[in-house]
Amino acid sequence: MVGGRITEPRVVKRGEFDDRLLVGRFGPAVSLVAAMTIGTDGSVRDVVLLHGLEPAIDAAFLDAVRGYLFEPATLDGQPVAVKYILVLRTEVY
Repeated sequence: MVGGRITEPRVVKRGEFDDRLLVGRFGPAVSLVAAMTIGTDGSVRDVVLLHGLEPAIDAAFLDAVRGYLFEPATLDGQPVAVKYILVLRTEVY
């Protein structure tokens, strides 16, 4: 649970994902989901796709996720590695 002695990671830099890959193909709202570890330095590692759409889009999404950088989570003010779920929800028309 976040609060008190624990702070959650915060996005410093997002990886690039081209929403145009989704337009007109999957309906008006799309979600892609990945699990990862955010290290004590804020880097992303151990990325696993939990919900994808098709191989080319999934690969582009995972590349984007690997491009994220976070301010790491902390416990009592010290950086700690955490498991994290990232959901990309987009509305496409």
